[in-house]
Amino acid sequence: MDNTQAYQLGHALGAIVVIVALIAFYFLPTIVAFIRRHHYRWPIFVVNLVDSSSTWILTASMRIDSASSSSSSANRARCRSNRSR
Repeated sequence: MDNTQAYQLGHALGAIVVIVALIAFYFLPTIVAFIRRHHYRWPIFVVNLVDSSSTWILTASMRIDSASSSSSSANRARCRSNRSR
């Protein structure tokens, strides 16, 4: 294995460690609930899981909505300029 391959492998492993750490941090309430054997540990897990997916869905829908509204406002501006000619 040459230096370039070792360097790339190190970056890949570093990225994996960071991703796992971020996921663990995100699910920290669930991890604590399971360690402490909390009575509502499964509902905590479900809320943690659903909240993450709903955040992504909400973000995507807002992005789609803003893209469509900006394109429709550009179309309205074009129509106004064509009417004035």
